[in-house]
Amino acid sequence: MREHENEPIWGLPEQLPAGERILWQGRPDWRALTRRALHLPLLAGYFALLLATHAVAALLEGTAPAVAAWNALWFTPSRWPPWPWCWPSAGSRRAAPPIPSPTAGW
Repeated sequence: MREHENEPIWGLPEQLPAGERILWQGRPDWRALTRRALHLPLLAGYFALLLATHAVAALLEGTAPAVAAWNALWFTPSRWPPWPWCWPSAGSRRAAPPIPSPTAGW
């Protein structure tokens, strides 16, 4: 037996009183929720601005355009996690490289 099987109107325990009617019944659309409540377009624009700023700063420092674009993608899901030793590679398991000492080469 399900929750709403014995209800005369889905979601209501009994018939509506005389003179009343249902104005809206249902569930919110996930697309509308992401636009209105989560402000997803604004959030996507913010991250696009961060990406563009990072790429432009690298270009102004003299970095090649392809390298600047690749480096700007450090926070996108396609390269997550951003550390190369965490990327899956043909079934091999490698340990993380050692962290270089800040005083190395002095």
